[in-house]
Amino acid sequence: HGIILPQGWNMISSFVQPVNSSIDSVLQKVVTRMELMKNGGEQVYWPNYNINTIVTWSSTSGYQIYMNLTDTLTIVGHEVFPQSTSIPLVAGANLVAYLRNSPMRADSALASIASNIILAKNNAGQVYWPSYGINSIGSLIPGQGYQIHTAQASTLTYPANTGPAPSSILTKQLAGVDTTVDVPSPRHYRPAISHTGTSAILLVEVPQLQQGDEIAVWTPHMLLVGSGAVNQGKALITVWGDNPASAGIVDGALEGETLSLTVWSTAGTYGLVERKERPFALSSLVDVLKATAAPTPLRYKTDAVWVARGNPVSAAEIPQQFFLAQNYPNPFNPSSVIQYGLPRDVRVTLEVYNILGQRVALLVDEEQRAGYYRVPFRHTSLSSGVYFYRLQAGEFTQTKKMTILR
Repeated sequence: HGIILPQGWNMISSFVQPVNSSIDSVLQKVVTRMELMKNGGEQVYWPNYNINTIVTWSSTSGYQIYMNLTDTLTIVGHEVFPQSTSIPLVAGANLVAYLRNSPMRADSALASIASNIILAKNNAGQVYWPSYGINSIGSLIPGQGYQIHTAQASTLTYPANTGPAPSSILTKQLAGVDTTVDVPSPRHYRPAISHTGTSAILLVEVPQLQQGDEIAVWTPHMLLVGSGAVNQGKALITVWGDNPASAGIVDGALEGETLSLTVWSTAGTYGLVERKERPFALSSLVDVLKATAAPTPLRYKTDAVWVARGNPVSAAEIPQQFFLAQNYPNPFNPSSVIQYGLPRDVRVTLEVYNILGQRVALLVDEEQRAGYYRVPFRHTSLSSGVYFYRLQAGEFTQTKKMTILR
């Protein structure tokens, strides 16, 4: 059984029980290209530091493995019989194997725990969430591991490799709903990060928004860590946490960090300015796994599952004064974002100059309504060095410095 392991974090399992189950033996051929592996109990195999608390491979467990370079893990042994191999689940989070040798829809594959499952999640942050009729995972795939949250202790048994699949749970519960339709992908908000090894799930119920509108999740430093498109009055968002394997680099939300939301309308944009973007204020937040209300503002927590309601900030909540924020990231290569606020409708120009005072870019030159704006700036031919960006809005003028690194 061969499992492709791309560089970065992977969530894996195998339907083959190895002839030799020792972790050293199973991972022998990929060990030079991996960093570490851990199971759902936070036991670790870390060969560079001679740490091995996992000891033996379990065919019923899923594993997270971080690869420094892409490789393929080949497991030699005998196939397990999924229908006679029970996987005990604790109440809460479980990292489990998928034991069938062919794909199967998530709702059919997990039929044995239909009454207890809250949510299943894969390495890409896609979910199966039966109580909300969501299945962005589609089918469970051989070689992949899955994190399953259950309401109480239970036992998972997969259907046999042969014979008919169990009927769809979602079809039973949500008669008339087409459960085969994929959750739409956002086109405007596209996070540069994913597969960081840590994540949380946020479902925002927004019946007042239009189909295809998008909601984004930002850190205080304006790092886009998640986004989702509105589909049938709700947006499903995977919020990516900081990658624990990238020491010294913040590439996701930090534990306990306050997160903010924005909404972007499908009505479109004008020029480079995202005119249809507004802050999004949460009116309620529920911690699904604890079945309790959670305080706002939203704070990142690994493996959390939230359901939220809210509204775009109304026109009455426009900035009280003009402001120009420091671009983020800074220094940058190749792109950065400039934010500013307008307390009233006004003529706006936003320009970029080099240290000689020569204008190198005109980003905005138009009448704009009062509100918050975020303007992307992407350089293509500018050299490394210090540049200045200037906002002029009516009588208000402000200049800030930014640095390009190539």
